[in-house]
Amino acid sequence: MPRTKLPVLVIAAAILITALVHAAGDGPPARGIPYRAHLDLNGVGVNTQIDIAFTIFDDAVAGTPLHTETLLVDVANGDFAVVLGQNGTALPDAVFSAAELFVAIEVDGTPLTGRQQIWALPQATRAGHGTQFTVTGQLEVQGGAVYKGTPPSMTFPDLGLYSGNPNEHIRIVTNNAPIRFFTDGASTDGFGDAAVMQIGPGRQVSALTSVWGERNDTTTAAINATAGAPITAGTNGVVTVSLEAAINGSRGYCIAYIQTGGTGGFEVAGRAAVHRYTSSTGDAHIYYADASFPVGAGDRWYVDCVNTFSTIERTVWFRPFMP
Repeated sequence: MPRTKLPVLVIAAAILITALVHAAGDGPPARGIPYRAHLDLNGVGVNTQIDIAFTIFDDAVAGTPLHTETLLVDVANGDFAVVLGQNGTALPDAVFSAAELFVAIEVDGTPLTGRQQIWALPQATRAGHGTQFTVTGQLEVQGGAVYKGTPPSMTFPDLGLYSGNPNEHIRIVTNNAPIRFFTDGASTDGFGDAAVMQIGPGRQVSALTSVWGERNDTTTAAINATAGAPITAGTNGVVTVSLEAAINGSRGYCIAYIQTGGTGGFEVAGRAAVHRYTSSTGDAHIYYADASFPVGAGDRWYVDCVNTFSTIERTVWFRPFMP
């Protein structure tokens, strides 16, 4: 085996390093680096106890010192073995996230020339492609995506669940418990203070907070508008046309029209009619009526009430849905 002659005080020492990185299985990882070496003095294996300082770098020559510890090491016939990070000086996370690792040592206060690279065992490399993991704490995804198949092209740093396979599903399963969705809330833990949507065990979907936006009175713009001057919906919502025959003898109706997607012809979306007449006992009287219809963002719509008495009170409401 090749050996490197290194000065230690006024003597010479040769050291051969074999570095191993422990691959942890299930459960808390043993955060240690086994380190074995051979120390000669004038060609003879050393038999003694001696202080050896170990420093881990992320570069072979320069770099940043990631970890340093000094151990009282028993050397027998030149051979010794230690586990870095297991003797009261824990290994920091930077050791396990660095692309490369190199160890420099000092024997009894004298640094030896050069740094030895730490190589991962095959098991440690394979751990990056495990088949099953148990996470006892929090799982942090710094890349912002959890996916199966080819990862999507991401332009936003949001966390997303993706499947690159068109015929497969993303499955979220609970044991007879609801699935709840939270928004960013003002709670002290930063994880949202209230659920806003729930899918129950019976497959029912319910909103735990209001999904409606504020109601807007668009009477002036919408009543008796024409296809040449419709209202364009800026968001998804529901339009409601309300009629009230407040005076005897008043009658009339309104017809709502919609142009889906803002193109093509207008189609009838809903009708509302009232008729108040009290001079005959057999008449059926409709004092109040309304009609509602959904619109999508970009749809154009208007309400035609031309054939309605002026004594009919008319109101058109728009409420955005899940803005």
